[in-house]
Amino acid sequence: MRSGALVLVCLLAAGCGTLGSDGGEPGDLPHNGVGQFRTLTSSETGVRGGPPGRVVPLPRNAFDSGMVCADRLFHINAALIPDAGPQPDGFPEGEVDWSLFEPRRIHRSPPVSGIGFGPGEPILEAASAWEGADLLDPWAIVLGDGRARLYYAAAGGIGVAEAPTIDGAFTRVGDGPITLVDGGETPRRPSVVPSVDGRDLWMFYESAGDIWLASSADGLAFDPVDGDPGTAELDALDLGAGAPEAPAQVAVGAPGAMRVESPVGRPFVRVYFESRRSDGSRTIALAATEDGVRYDRLPRAVLEEEDRRMPAPLAIDARVTLLYQSAPFLSGDRQLRGIVASVAPRTVFFAAE
Repeated sequence: MRSGALVLVCLLAAGCGTLGSDGGEPGDLPHNGVGQFRTLTSSETGVRGGPPGRVVPLPRNAFDSGMVCADRLFHINAALIPDAGPQPDGFPEGEVDWSLFEPRRIHRSPPVSGIGFGPGEPILEAASAWEGADLLDPWAIVLGDGRARLYYAAAGGIGVAEAPTIDGAFTRVGDGPITLVDGGETPRRPSVVPSVDGRDLWMFYESAGDIWLASSADGLAFDPVDGDPGTAELDALDLGAGAPEAPAQVAVGAPGAMRVESPVGRPFVRVYFESRRSDGSRTIALAATEDGVRYDRLPRAVLEEEDRRMPAPLAIDARVTLLYQSAPFLSGDRQLRGIVASVAPRTVFFAAE
């Protein structure tokens, strides 16, 4: 969390035991930032204008896939093509007509007032044949020696770039995508975190309407982790049944993971993800694991708002979690999406110093 920019002005939440914590713990343990989440206000983010909770300006640009690493926001940003025509009538609600925008590039934005970020600068754009026209789904980590590593999705799979520091220039690692079990489709949305035991890196990713997991000692060569070790074939992760009420869950995707410790020091990994429903709606769900194979799922969505996508968590401390998401909004007659932030516990509020 950026130093000196924010203060917690109210922290009242307790109870609501943590997901994945040790059994037999008291019922009034700190909330530990599981959810429910509350969308931040414009006074907390320092960015005004829709959608609520927006953390980066530029109202005529379309954004997606925002995540924070070392106080920098990595995200997809595309500017409207000059003299672009109108959005077609009947275009699906909440979607962006990307044909009206420049190719999508990965941007890095510095922190400014509140929890907001500046417009930032492009740091990587499609340049290789396997990448196609657009880069998608950035996920950055900082390595032990201070280098920054950036995972991203493109037309041909998952790519990797590195920089000397989090603010340095990124260059690609290798001349093609990482090889991953793809479930029959091109993998998307890499989310890379330390494994529960801290020895390796885990990559959660989406393919074919499921979420998969791969493990790596160096973060470059990944081996699949089977979601069901009792079978001969590799299976997608079983993240647990969706909420019992209709509409039914038909697919999952867009994982955003974080490694945390329970109040008694027991490590586990939480995975926030999109639960996609039979009526076309999406909610943000949560599951937790201690071994990468078995998952406990929170029995309710972690957000009340509709059509939030691409969840990316960020731990503020042992009790407080920010969750970045993509949210729809209108700019004139065009449907756009912006990056917004929510907080858990809901009773935490921020104020600029």
